[in-house]
Amino acid sequence: VYGPGKHRWNPQLMHVADKYAFTPKVCRPYRARTKGKVERFNHYLKNSFVVPLTATFRQAGRVLNVPAANARIG
Repeated sequence: VYGPGKHRWNPQLMHVADKYAFTPKVCRPYRARTKGKVERFNHYLKNSFVVPLTATFRQAGRVLNVPAANARIG
C-alpha cells in the first residue's frame, strides 16, 4: 500500500492522534533527516527520563504510571 495517496495509518496511532488533537504526517521517502529528528528525541526522552524514573520507582517498590510520573515532574 505504497504510492501517492496510498498510505495506511495504524488504527492505534489514529486513536491517539484524535485523543490528543494532532495530525500525523508521512515522512518523505529516503529522507532520513525527517524521521531521525523525531526518533532521536524519543530516544532522549526514554533514556533520560523514563528508564531512570522507572528504576527509581522499582527500587522504592512502586510502579510507574501516568499520575506518578506527572507528580514527579510537576
